[in-house]
Amino acid sequence: MSETIETSTAHISLLEGNIVKMKFKAEIEASIENIKQNHEVAKKITNGKKHFVILDVRGFATGSEKARSFCASKSPMQYRIAVAALVNSLAERLRCMAYIQHNKPIVPTCVFSTEQEAIDWLKGFSKNEEN
Repeated sequence: MSETIETSTAHISLLEGNIVKMKFKAEIEASIENIKQNHEVAKKITNGKKHFVILDVRGFATGSEKARSFCASKSPMQYRIAVAALVNSLAERLRCMAYIQHNKPIVPTCVFSTEQEAIDWLKGFSKNEEN
């Protein structure tokens, strides 16, 4: 794993397989400015290349409506291949599922309980990218 860069809302690192992991800090509310900062860090550590994302939102409070809309828009998604969200609780899972259904992200987005499940799912997309 590469170095971890800390922003006001997350710890961001590049994992093997071109996977950016964003571990959100507990009990915060992310603004659109916070989310844009996180996307800029992801772009930096991948040298602007398309990448996979694991959003570790376990314990994370929420993002503003503008932040959620931005996350699903073309601006950050042009750099993403697929997004896997990690959750601990039913409330977190429901919040993520509501985001997916309401905001309709333009890249495949799914919710998982373990990091290994998320990585395995993302690796399926990696194989498709190679073909």
